[in-house]
Amino acid sequence: MLTRRLVPAALLLLVAACGAPKIKDTEIEDTPDNRAILDVIEQYRLAYEKRDAPALLALVSPRYMEDGGTAGTEDDYDFDGLKARLEGEDFARVLKARLSVTINDLEVNGDRAHADMRIETRYQTGPTEEGQEPEWHMHADDNRMEFSRNGGAWKIISGM
Repeated sequence: MLTRRLVPAALLLLVAACGAPKIKDTEIEDTPDNRAILDVIEQYRLAYEKRDAPALLALVSPRYMEDGGTAGTEDDYDFDGLKARLEGEDFARVLKARLSVTINDLEVNGDRAHADMRIETRYQTGPTEEGQEPEWHMHADDNRMEFSRNGGAWKIISGM
């Protein structure tokens, strides 16, 4: 009789010791919010690779604000500034793009969240002058993307 009581208690302790389930191939807890944010990041990656400015903008909150990681305000831009960049000549010159994202940390606090990630991109730009060949560029950086829940959907508020 005592054994019947100890076995379920031991199993419960074993499950509790393992912690919350993780999303496959990550150390991120498997929660609906974490999955939704990872989905936004994947949509961002796909839209970036397709060079799809409207799809990128659809992932962004109207309250988007980028400070450029500097103390000064000369390089800051909001949603309209991001839209101008995505609809501008530089983005239009991108012929091909590949983006790799490695999530290092993901934290949700109510209706706000952030993901710390390693971004690695390769992209090809068209020539700026006649007779030039397209050029390949590579960039890698650690980045924090911040999110806000708007009407039940997670939107990017900084870090693109």
